[in-house]
Amino acid sequence: MMVNQAFRYELDPNTTAREALARHAGTARFAYNWGLDLCRACLEAEERLPGGMTLHRLWMAPSGPRSRRSSSGAASYRPRLAAKRTVGTCP
Repeated sequence: MMVNQAFRYELDPNTTAREALARHAGTARFAYNWGLDLCRACLEAEERLPGGMTLHRLWMAPSGPRSRRSSSGAASYRPRLAAKRTVGTCP
């Protein structure tokens, strides 16, 4: 019989690490919402849903929302505005 055991860890980040974790969570949330908006636009237009590689290519493109992030990684309002302009267009 195989026994599975779980471990629970508690994070106690300092201020710098806490800010980095918050930036990471905010970026992940933005990326998820961007992809979701793009897929919803494709469904409304009755077009094919983009695949994972297509979404990745769009995200990493020089004109994509990722390129509008500041170099320090701090969240800004520009990516949201840029994403709103591109919503409604399927790849």
